[in-house]
This record gives sequence, structure tokens and C-alpha cells, in this order.
Amino acid sequence: MADRLHSAALHLLRRLRIEDDALGVSPPRLAALSVVVYAGPIPIGALASAEGVAAPTMTRLVDGLERDGLVRRRRDPSDARGVLVEATAAGTRVLTKGRRQRVRTLAEGLTTLSPAELSEIGRGAELIERVTRELWPGVPVVPMMGTGATDSQPFRQAGIPMYGVSGLFTDIDDVRTHGKDERIAARRLYEGQEFLYRLVKSLAAGR
Repeated sequence: MADRLHSAALHLLRRLRIEDDALGVSPPRLAALSVVVYAGPIPIGALASAEGVAAPTMTRLVDGLERDGLVRRRRDPSDARGVLVEATAAGTRVLTKGRRQRVRTLAEGLTTLSPAELSEIGRGAELIERVTRELWPGVPVVPMMGTGATDSQPFRQAGIPMYGVSGLFTDIDDVRTHGKDERIAARRLYEGQEFLYRLVKSLAAGR
């Protein structure tokens, strides 16, 4: 179940990423912008934690977003030395435009499904969001894409769409997937395990 959900999410993202390309914002920056728009103003440290990357990595992403006029830094009124990142009007417009187009594309695809299938997808989405809120309050559920193959590859080759979901957070500047020193932070591994356990248990229980 967990692998099928994970593969399904990747397949869906590949389709929707086509819409994001027209925005001219890289996927890592777009993901960070999404958190800033929906959870900001937010400190860079909290933003880095939400995205599962190191603070220096997030600083570089914010620098790029700021150069493009999509976010700005301002003083934290509750901390004289603190700095908050907030979205500009342009940043909000870019994210809203991208979301609107992705939703439109996804809605077109959903028209081919039966009412029962739509109900199942809706229930799955609600459970994913609920378990995410339980483990990581304030972290939005957003799509991501990873390269490589999964056990669902034969199904996709047979024309059966496969989607998936993962509760793993990694540092985008330290990707060691399938390398000789493949690793992730121990805490992230156990958090991801707990996420999938709760999600599959909820799906199996029908609640």
C-alpha cells in the first residue's frame, strides 16, 4: 500500500510539473515559496525545518526568491535580532497561478473517474493531510518528484497509473540515494516510518 501510494504521487507530479515549468521558478524555490505564502511570515530556520533542508541551503533559496521579487525579509517584531521571510504580492500571484493551473489540469483528469473512485481519492487525500498535521503541524502537503524506478514500474508500463506518498525529509544539497554511502538522518527515518504506519493503518481501518 505504502509503495503504491508513493509511486502514484510521483506519477501525478510528473504530469503536473509540466504546468510549473511555465512559471520560471525552480521546484525547490517553488516549494519554499509555497510554505512562505501559506505559513508566513516565517523565520528562515523554521522554513528550513519545514522543507527538511539545512539553514544555509534555505538561505540560498530565499536569496534567489528575493532577487526575483517573490519574497522579502523583514525584522521580527518579537525578536530584535530575528528576521522573517514573507511573500510579496508577486510571489503570491505566481504561486496562486501555478496552483490554479495544476488544479485545472488535475480536475480534467478526474472527470474520467467514477463517483466511487472519486470518493476513494478524496478519502485518501484527507487521511494524508490529517496524518501530516499530526506529525508536522503547519507543514503543507505538496507534491514532489524523485528520479529512479520503483516496484510499480511494471504497472506503469502496462498503462496503470501508480501514485505514492512519502513521509521522508531529506537535504536537497546532500542527496545520497542508492550511493555507496546512502543515508538519511535517523530521526527522519523513524518519522517517515511512523507517518506511513499511521497512514496505512487509517486507510485499512476506513477512517
